[in-house]
Formats: sequence, C-alpha cells, structure tokens
Amino acid sequence: MSDSAAPRTPDTAGRRPPRRDREQHVPRSAAVLVLARPVLVTAGLVTAYYLLPLDGRASATTVLLFGLGLVGVALFFAWEVWAITRSPYPRLKAVEALAITLPLFLLLFAGAYYLLDHSDPSSSR
Repeated sequence: MSDSAAPRTPDTAGRRPPRRDREQHVPRSAAVLVLARPVLVTAGLVTAYYLLPLDGRASATTVLLFGLGLVGVALFFAWEVWAITRSPYPRLKAVEALAITLPLFLLLFAGAYYLLDHSDPSSSR
C-alpha cells in the first residue's frame, strides 16, 4: 500500500509535517550562557596555566598531577555527555561542552609538552 492511497486532510495535503527541532525557539538567555560560560572558563584555564609553577623540572609528582588532570578531563567529558542527554537544548549544550572541553584538553597537554621539552637537557632550544 502506498502513501498516495492514504486519505489527505486539508492541513496535510501533500505537505510534510514541520520538524520540531527546527522550530524550537531558543531563549536569548540560553544563547548568551552558551557563549559566556566557555569564554569565562577558558579565561580561567589560561590564567591557571600561566600561574602554575611549570619550572621545567619533571618529577613523579608532576607526572601524577598530569595523569590526574587527564582523568579529570575524561570525567568532565563524561559528565558533559550526561548533561547533553538531559538538556532541553542538546545542540546548544553540545557546543558549550565542546567549547569548554577542547581548551581544557589543549592546555593540559601544552603543559605536559612544555615539561617534557624542558626536562631533557639535550633538547635543542
């Protein structure tokens, strides 16, 4: 049986019903938060990165701290995925999560790379 045999009502005469996710209106306050929160978190992360005592000595404590940082990034990412599934605006929450997680991940590995580079005395500068 084809769709053309189905009875047509005046409101569905040959038209597809509109998609709800395209018609969903996002409040301005939610959009502002999606922009503001990642900017503030990134500013805080960059400030913390420059205030951390990265003096070039790689020790067991430093390796442990960066390992814990990586676990923290993974936990934060898992929490953000959970928050996306519960959000009334999952696309906005996904953009926000990416905009926060990416700088966190990059700064963590920038610090690790800096310490690895400065821990080897034979590395060229």
